[in-house]
Amino acid sequence: MAFQSDDDTLPPDSHLAEWSGVFDRIAERSGKSIRTWEEMRPRIEAAGFINVHDKMYKAPYGTWPRNQIFKDAGRCNIMGFKNGMEGYVMAVLTKVCIPLITKPSRLAVRVLVGLTIDSLVSHSPGQRKR
Repeated sequence: MAFQSDDDTLPPDSHLAEWSGVFDRIAERSGKSIRTWEEMRPRIEAAGFINVHDKMYKAPYGTWPRNQIFKDAGRCNIMGFKNGMEGYVMAVLTKVCIPLITKPSRLAVRVLVGLTIDSLVSHSPGQRKR
């Protein structure tokens, strides 16, 4: 799960940025990639497909988008993330990466608080730009 912002409203020292860094380290430690938006096109082309197209779709978190459809999507994304966050964080951080975070529940709370700040324009990258 990577959080990013196009307009620098998501500071690099925010809890959401911290979570993104932790999640990258979790993926690295487990040997699994979470950056499928960077890897799918080359893999599809390597499998022999030609004329492959990709398009950037950003998954907003929060109600910051002006467009009502994206605003609703952001509301749904944030609700889903909040509802599963504590269990997800606790499972991943205690089973995969015990030494990375000493207080996983505190990280979960900080990330949840960060998600409630509407002025943070954050989204998941979803698909790389071409």
